[in-house]
Amino acid sequence: MTCGILLVTHPGVGIALLDVATRLLRQLPLKTEAFEVPFDADLDALLPPASAALRRVDGGEGVLILTDLYGASPANLAGQLARLGTPVRRVSALSLPMLLRVMNYPEQGLDQLPATAAAGTQLTVSNRLGLHARATAKLVQTLAPFRCNVTMAAKGREINAKSIMGVMLLAAGQGTPVTIRINGEDEVAAMDAVVDLFERRFDEDN
Repeated sequence: MTCGILLVTHPGVGIALLDVATRLLRQLPLKTEAFEVPFDADLDALLPPASAALRRVDGGEGVLILTDLYGASPANLAGQLARLGTPVRRVSALSLPMLLRVMNYPEQGLDQLPATAAAGTQLTVSNRLGLHARATAKLVQTLAPFRCNVTMAAKGREINAKSIMGVMLLAAGQGTPVTIRINGEDEVAAMDAVVDLFERRFDEDN
């Protein structure tokens, strides 16, 4: 028995990533489907077909749901799917590297795959002032409650993302790509919190 993979994304995202992954690997080792959520979707109406897709990919050990944007409609639909009875884990910020990482470890169980998926997620600093003192403090404060190690890499340097001084040393301005790596007991929840903070632009530029 194996885990299944369900990509729940905005239109065009999941299908495209699944197509590229299939071309690269020729044959996916885990049963995988993409379920797309229209921008004007009625989530209650989408729940039955999404539930059917969930059941189709379940190989007997549950399903890892990968969503493209934390807090958006696909992630909200994934939350509803998680309450239907099938064992489910969820990870946001879906990317091609994330999908390929998951496919490289088909032997992992549902409790291990989320950490594999979340490791090494790349984000872009999009707020106008970049990781200045206030944004850095907010990042460190966000990470503080989580029991895990967090590193951030940019411009050839990797630092402890729980250290204000370390993050400031990156001098990551607007548009800088950074790679977040998290390892520890709370790694999945911590990654979701970091992705959400970056997507909110550190609550600036509003």
